[in-house]
Amino acid sequence: MFESMKETTLAERLKMAIKKNNFTQEKLASVTGVAQPTIWKLLHGKILRSRKILQIARALSVSPEWLSEGKGSMHLSDGNVNAHETVKSSLSYDNIFLVDVHGKKGATGETVLVPDSIKSKNCVAYRVDNNSGCAEIPSGTLIVVDTKETPGNRDLVYACVNDSLSVYHFMTGGTFGFLSVDDPRIPLIELTSKSSLIGVIVYFARQLRRE
Repeated sequence: MFESMKETTLAERLKMAIKKNNFTQEKLASVTGVAQPTIWKLLHGKILRSRKILQIARALSVSPEWLSEGKGSMHLSDGNVNAHETVKSSLSYDNIFLVDVHGKKGATGETVLVPDSIKSKNCVAYRVDNNSGCAEIPSGTLIVVDTKETPGNRDLVYACVNDSLSVYHFMTGGTFGFLSVDDPRIPLIELTSKSSLIGVIVYFARQLRRE
């Protein structure tokens, strides 16, 4: 029922996900940090895209690709195709844009195609090489970060700590904020000159599991 819903609108898919999770507009706004008037406009088709689509998808436990583009499975548990596979199944290229993939030493020469809903000149893509402390982003996940986006509390971010790149949750507080992982037993990492915040994760695509 929820597969291949490209013909539906973002508003229709959002209504479906909200109903499935028994959310209200107020609750979704509170959980995501997205202003309630913006949620209303998305639900009524007044605006057709949002740079907070990842936060909204996470809160509703649905695939960002499904919510933003109507492609693939609604459910995260079914696995999300990577960006290249998503594009191969599309006949239209007017709703996507290219992002350069970077590694620890800079640009790798690879590019990926991602939904136009998160388009920004400040977007940079990375491939996560190791399992992070955040279960949502396992090893092999393609992430796109906005290097100029201001992180909100509990946003997923990409950061360099002790010369190692990984994914964290951002926590407000202190001078520059803190980094945390899913395990509450692991102490918060305070952002300092030795821990560089690369950017806020605005999109991610997991690889399909091979049986």
